[in-house]
Amino acid sequence: MLRKEVLIMIISINAGHGGRDPGAVSGGYREADVARQIVAEFMKQGKACGVSMHDGTDPNGSTNSQADKANAAKADIAVSIHLNAGGGTGVEVYYAANTNAANIELCKRVSAAIAFACGFLNRGAKKDVTQRLLKGMNFLRRTNMPAMLIEWCFIDSRADMQKVIAGIPAGVKAVLDTIAGSQPERSVVAEAVLPQSNLPKAGMTDHEVRFLQAAVKTPVDGEWGPDSEKKYQAWRKGDFKRGTATEAETRWAQYVTGAGLDGIWGPETDLKVAEAQNRAGTTPDKWIGPQTLAAWGYR
Repeated sequence: MLRKEVLIMIISINAGHGGRDPGAVSGGYREADVARQIVAEFMKQGKACGVSMHDGTDPNGSTNSQADKANAAKADIAVSIHLNAGGGTGVEVYYAANTNAANIELCKRVSAAIAFACGFLNRGAKKDVTQRLLKGMNFLRRTNMPAMLIEWCFIDSRADMQKVIAGIPAGVKAVLDTIAGSQPERSVVAEAVLPQSNLPKAGMTDHEVRFLQAAVKTPVDGEWGPDSEKKYQAWRKGDFKRGTATEAETRWAQYVTGAGLDGIWGPETDLKVAEAQNRAGTTPDKWIGPQTLAAWGYR
């Protein structure tokens, strides 16, 4: 079996508060408890999204400890999970005042992704300009890598809490896909390049096979068997674009063209698809069908 080196991103995730500090409390919910449920889902889903998850949660909610753990793990990005309070509604993502432009953009996309996945109001990305030693904000200033503090929703909003409990898996997946598609990955591991004979395209990696399996609606197991081939042959006869593509088709298109992996076909995905079509010598019409697939090397 051929092998090639790929890079895996490390995300350090932590749940805010803990121990004697429950964080915000409302309606029978404690911020520290809900944040830990969300972090547990991140740890569960991380591997499937192709990232390495590091749990930097401190049992007592120490932001110094959480930041130090992220630094020791040499994470690419650090994320702290909190819940808001104070009579509002929706999700917002904070970043440090001295962060870079790429991280600001990523925070905007993460906020939008959670809002879309969970049905929250998108309050957007916000800069920490207080310089107060608030527990969460101190975490942002202490990490060595880009960091974000996600205020997942408002714990004192009944509507938000109804959505968050049911929507944790979808929200976490949206965040992981958004982050994983945004940065170069870093730790070197070996990923198999699958046997060439039966794949739709030469040189496909396990990740690419899985994204394509999801797009053609066959079980996502990384094994290209008869069912995958049958579904693929039917699928490749059609075409899709922005507005008609399923979420799975969108993620596959984003993966193969280098667009951000958020499952939302917007202007960036349009641009990346057109660029990939142009490089392959086919019409850059942003439609993906038999002609584009052939130009991209898919049989």
